[in-house]
Amino acid sequence: MKNPSLGPDHQPVRRQARVPTRRAWLAIALTLVLLASAVLFDRLPELLITEERWDQADYVLVLGGGDCLAEAARRYLDGRAKHVLVVGRVRDPIVRLKIIPSFEETARRRLSDAGVPSQAIEVIPAEARTTWDQARALGPWLTTHPQAAIDVVCERLSSRRDRFVLRAALGPSRAGRLRVFGLSDSAIVEAGWWHHRYALKSVASACLAFAYDYFHGQPSERASPRASMACAEARQ
Repeated sequence: MKNPSLGPDHQPVRRQARVPTRRAWLAIALTLVLLASAVLFDRLPELLITEERWDQADYVLVLGGGDCLAEAARRYLDGRAKHVLVVGRVRDPIVRLKIIPSFEETARRRLSDAGVPSQAIEVIPAEARTTWDQARALGPWLTTHPQAAIDVVCERLSSRRDRFVLRAALGPSRAGRLRVFGLSDSAIVEAGWWHHRYALKSVASACLAFAYDYFHGQPSERASPRASMACAEARQ
């Protein structure tokens, strides 16, 4: 029903749809960024981890410590690897004085105690202090074993960084024969990791180490005076 107070030429006013302003678009974009950041932050540990492996490897290479040695032994005993490979590490003064055994001696003993025969354990002579050193020591060995397929067992949160280092130091051809697997760590809670002090510290350290290696690149092969002295004494 028409309103009699309005003239015959009156036209009803149509309301136009409101177009979001620049401020509204900015708020929407900020909300989406915050949501994406929250999801990414929650899944940050996953970005540090890689879990590659051969179905059947010729060697399993140990880059980490005790738990990695135990995993290497399990893979040998399960038939998933034919040999266990260990890279020698730098001998600190306390090792050279024979107060404590070297890493290679400890590795052989722990692997043997786990049931790995001595003929299945191979040690690459080296004075490695870092993953870069281990990768460079592995290079000549890979050249003399051109058909070897290798599983690499390392610490979980450093696995993607270790894979990056191996690829950067060895090149795509040789590194293509490696599969890097980050060993699970029961002490690190990956779901809601920022609520746990140990997990928070571990993730932060892993992120910083990866960022440093990624942006700094491969360090010089020139050994420090301490490392050079260790090498000289080891050869005597």
